[in-house]
Amino acid sequence: MGGGIVLLGLVLRLAFAFRAPPLLEWRDSASYTLPALALLDGAGFDPELKRPPLYPLFLTFAFWVFGEDFRGPLLLQHLLGALGAGLAYLLGVRLWGRAAGVVAGLLTALNGGLVFLEHSIMAESLFTFLLLATVLAAHAATRADAKRWALTSGILLGMAALTRPGAVVVAAPLALALAWLAPGTRRRRLAIGGLALAGCLALVLPWTIRNGVVHGTFAVAGGLGEALLYRTRHADRGFAYREPDVRGSEDADARVAAARRWLYRQLPRTDQIDVLYLSVQGDFGLSQAEADRLLRQVAIEGIRQDPGRYLRTTAEMGVRLFLGWDRPMGSMWEAIGKPKIQEQWGERGAHLLGPPSPAQQRELGAAESLLNVYDHYRVGGLLAGLFLVGLLVSLGLPRFRPALPSALAVVILLGLNVAVSGAISRHRISVEPLILVVALGGVVALWELGRALWRRVRSQEPGRYRRALALTPLPRNPHNPRH
Repeated sequence: MGGGIVLLGLVLRLAFAFRAPPLLEWRDSASYTLPALALLDGAGFDPELKRPPLYPLFLTFAFWVFGEDFRGPLLLQHLLGALGAGLAYLLGVRLWGRAAGVVAGLLTALNGGLVFLEHSIMAESLFTFLLLATVLAAHAATRADAKRWALTSGILLGMAALTRPGAVVVAAPLALALAWLAPGTRRRRLAIGGLALAGCLALVLPWTIRNGVVHGTFAVAGGLGEALLYRTRHADRGFAYREPDVRGSEDADARVAAARRWLYRQLPRTDQIDVLYLSVQGDFGLSQAEADRLLRQVAIEGIRQDPGRYLRTTAEMGVRLFLGWDRPMGSMWEAIGKPKIQEQWGERGAHLLGPPSPAQQRELGAAESLLNVYDHYRVGGLLAGLFLVGLLVSLGLPRFRPALPSALAVVILLGLNVAVSGAISRHRISVEPLILVVALGGVVALWELGRALWRRVRSQEPGRYRRALALTPLPRNPHNPRH
């Protein structure tokens, strides 16, 4: 059955892929692609500080195998998406049984949001596959041969963090969950959790040290300042950004002080944070790390001036993102027209750009119809409610605890994304298969509860359940004359 689900997902993706041109984000896609092209040219590998290395390396491999054309990486991404549907099937089977696995696999295979992301030159499709593989390995670590699978889970999570750096925050909760769920003595369970953490750190630490040596910042990736300023200026638009009085304090670098004053003057005029980030580098000579640090300081100052608003809007954005109210596919064909600033691609990447062909323009309606075969935005509220049920029972009932790594990954990643960068729809889509698997756990829990209540109602004893549910009349009371 799993093979059939993978095949169905692949057929849908190929039917879409031959109708739609690559979907590009003008700066994000370029910042992934140009390092890949440079590596092909033998010019070394030096992605931007904000970009971890795995997705540019993925593009390098695709260009090397298929030539310098976006159809190569898109084909690989759609293949990963179809295989991800198979992983969702396996995870559903192992957690809840065959029927739930089939539902999880089919809805992942037919999910239009996932197909949309897989056709974009963005890291989310690779991240989604790695995250699913991480959780599946973590579930295997709660059973036989736990140490090997725990280490595998940690390595896969490290790869996910080298694709999207926010995944690194899942490492410690995953290790704790495995130390709780794995079989054996306390010492053995702690060793299993430690192996998962060690596997992740073994991949993440070398790149972190490299960033410290090259850029002067020990992190998997930069970009926190740009993301926070985007969250508080572009996604919210409600922060005043009053420049604090810094008289009497000494600034070690006049360039940073001048860039700071300029940034505060520009913030009321524009919400194009990526342009501001590039400007403080080009106009004031700041490095990537210095520019990101400056944007982070300004964003935090804005939050400190109105912390109540930040907490309130973060909660509002979190609810909106969790319910799936924001749809990226509405602007799908506008995305085709990007990049808006051709200079970001330079001469080296210009040959990869181009408008949709006449045939692709004629197939617009058919491509959109394929994305709507299963549209999870129509049932976002139902999925969110069932997910919450699945989360609660995984915390409280031993029968459902193997689903805890999946639920924790969703909660942590969505919470982090909203707090740092706002309600960006692709962040939710990237964890959609795990939301679906946990929601199916909620369905199983409600079904088992309903069956248990029905058996108690129909049984002859104990009769107190029927009376509590008011499904049978109370027994006659011989001391009450009204009976």
